[in-house]
Amino acid sequence: MITMEERKAAVFQIQSLGFIAMGDRVVVEEDKFRSGYECRTCDGEEKVSCPKCDGRGVSTVGGVCKVCDGSKQTVCPACNGKGASIVVPQNAQMRPTSGTVVSAGKDCAELIEGDRVIYARFAGNIFGLEYDEDGERKKIVLNVLHEKEILSKITGGLAYSKMAQPIVRQ
Repeated sequence: MITMEERKAAVFQIQSLGFIAMGDRVVVEEDKFRSGYECRTCDGEEKVSCPKCDGRGVSTVGGVCKVCDGSKQTVCPACNGKGASIVVPQNAQMRPTSGTVVSAGKDCAELIEGDRVIYARFAGNIFGLEYDEDGERKKIVLNVLHEKEILSKITGGLAYSKMAQPIVRQ
């Protein structure tokens, strides 16, 4: 049980937009989809830090780096910018069912910000947001759930390389 001293309604902020969980609700930042076939060099991000300027965007003699044109990143040489050895089409990707609590309402008895959790595939209300940060396009998916919709907290971790497929009971 969480004491009242520990319980404060945390505001999860994305630029000027804030999210505060109300009552027994939690706001969960959904984990990124992982197929298990992500490139080991770029971890599925499709780009790596520029080797010529060490990700600074400026050459050693001054001026803009000619390799990355000042963007600080180049296409991953290992996967040629694909991000994975097997590319899973977006419409075939399963929605992740785990994430991190970024805001917990004042009536939540078991969860606090920073807890890693698992929830049912169709639980909660999902909000996909896109925004610019430092000239780079970012995406985040938030799921607003009741605390009782959380199936379990997660501790520790496993490597994604050989993850088993979920068992579907009929």
